[in-house]
Amino acid sequence: MKLRDALLAQRVHEVLGQMTPLADAPIRAVACDGVVRLRGRVGSVQEARLAETVVAGLAGVRRVINELEVGPDEPVRAYPSPEAVFHPHLESTRDDDTLEV
Repeated sequence: MKLRDALLAQRVHEVLGQMTPLADAPIRAVACDGVVRLRGRVGSVQEARLAETVVAGLAGVRRVINELEVGPDEPVRAYPSPEAVFHPHLESTRDDDTLEV
């Protein structure tokens, strides 16, 4: 990656990070010869358009490729919650809810 591209991508991150609706959005910018590719997730179509418009107006940007996804950022859960797990071979045998196998 060229230094110019790295500095442009850094500038894009700085500018988007200062904008209230986009500050917390996980947006990643990659620049190559003045072409900036935006990836990540935003909360609305308006936020995606705003990011594209702002980036397009920055010095050194020739073109913006907007690959932002729109929708809520849902946390990924590796394991189900304890309430969602049912163990048919565990049986409660005491009043204090102690489980025995």
